[in-house]
Amino acid sequence: MSNPNTNCLEGMACPKCESYGPFHIDITTTVLHDDDGVIDDSNDKHWGSDSWCMCNDCRYTATIKEFESE
Repeated sequence: MSNPNTNCLEGMACPKCESYGPFHIDITTTVLHDDDGVIDDSNDKHWGSDSWCMCNDCRYTATIKEFESE
């Protein structure tokens, strides 16, 4: 089966169980925050090939690089 991920998770699959997600990913974002909490979280979210990733199905953890299909 070809990888169905063609958007945010394009080409990604778990290297252990071959799940196509969802995945838990350590991301970087910027929010406007005051003492009462987040005011605006509409900014982009970013991750890189060295970001931590965990398969929601089998709980395998590795970097994004390892979840990217060849």
